[in-house]
This record gives sequence, structure tokens and C-alpha cells, in this order.
Amino acid sequence: MSLQLMTDSACDLSRSYLTTNNVEVIPITLNHEEQVFQDGIDIQPEEVYRGMREGKVYKTSQISVQDFIDAFEPFAKTGEKVLHMSFSSGLSGTYNASVIAIEELKEKYPDSQIVSVDTKSASNGLGLIVYQTIQKRDQGAAYEELIDFVEERARQTEHIFTVDDLEYLRRGGRLSKGAAMVGNLLNIHPLIRLNDKGELEQFSKVRGRKKLFHEMIRIAKE
Repeated sequence: MSLQLMTDSACDLSRSYLTTNNVEVIPITLNHEEQVFQDGIDIQPEEVYRGMREGKVYKTSQISVQDFIDAFEPFAKTGEKVLHMSFSSGLSGTYNASVIAIEELKEKYPDSQIVSVDTKSASNGLGLIVYQTIQKRDQGAAYEELIDFVEERARQTEHIFTVDDLEYLRRGGRLSKGAAMVGNLLNIHPLIRLNDKGELEQFSKVRGRKKLFHEMIRIAKE
């Protein structure tokens, strides 16, 4: 019985790389005013970043239960095993939607074997887990081994990052307009991580770009 790896477009790996390595990608939806885009299909990350620098505001929508059913059902019909590596449940309802979809398909296809793992990761963190799982699969790991591997990597993966412009945190509702303005004027950079629940958490502030990178390197070495 064959095995299909799947993930969300939040992994930030190129679609060409994932296609070459036989990984199905379910796109997240982006909304700008009345326009709706599928991440990586109708719009590319470079376009989003450019638009944000120009002042455009993009909002994301979680992948729906029906989107997951549409993606999973062809494999449920054929009995192919599926391992889906999901965007953090602490940042989106996407993982919960995938679980509901699996439960609904289980009623229709009792013998289906579809597992979704909450990686509690995002962006390059999720991408790294997907990349390592591809390697593990290509080394001949069994389905159950891969599930255990992804769950282990979800516990071990650390995310530490910052932002150059606090305006983006303000737009996302995570910072007041006044705090963003003062922080930018004083060249203050927040250090942010994903906690054990996969939620964003500010744990420090550093003034000045040079000090920022020294601090990030120090933390990474600990």
C-alpha cells in the first residue's frame, strides 16, 4: 500500500520542490479587499511581500473542512495511507479542520488511514519538518515510523524570529499604533517565539539591529 505525504502552503517550501518530491500541498486562502487568492497558485509570496511594503493588507483564511475532504477523499477511496503535516493549531484553526475532515471521511471509508499531525510550527519550521520527513520516507521508513518522527520533530523544533518593521504587528492586531510608532523610532526589535502550544509569544526586546543578531545567536547556542 502506497503512502502520500501532505502539508499546507504555510510550510513556505516551493511548489516545484514539493511536487518533485511527491508531497501534496493544500493552499491557504489570502484575501485583499474583495480579491481572493490561493497561496502559491493565484499569488506568490514575493507578490504578497511587495504588496505589504506598498501598504496593502492581506488577511488569511484557514483551510476549510471541505477543502480537506476534497484533498483527502481520493486517497481514502483507494486505501492509500496519508500523513498530513499541519500548520500550528496555535496560529490557525486549520489543524482542527483537518481532524474534522478525517472523522467525516472515516464514516464513509472505515478502512481509510489518514493522519494529521499538529506540528505546532509555521513557515521555515514547518518546512524543515516536511523536508526531513521526505528524507525519512525516501530512506524507507514505514507509515507509523513517519508519524512518530513528525510528532517528535514537532516537540523539538524551535522558532525564534523578529520583524524589521513593527507596523506589520500593528496591522495584525498584536501591537497598538502608538507602541509600533515609538518602537520604530527607538529602533526596538521584539524577539518572538512559538511556545509549546504553537502560539506566538514575545519573550524579549532588543534595541538596535547589531545587538539583535548577537542576542539571537546567543539564544540559538543555548
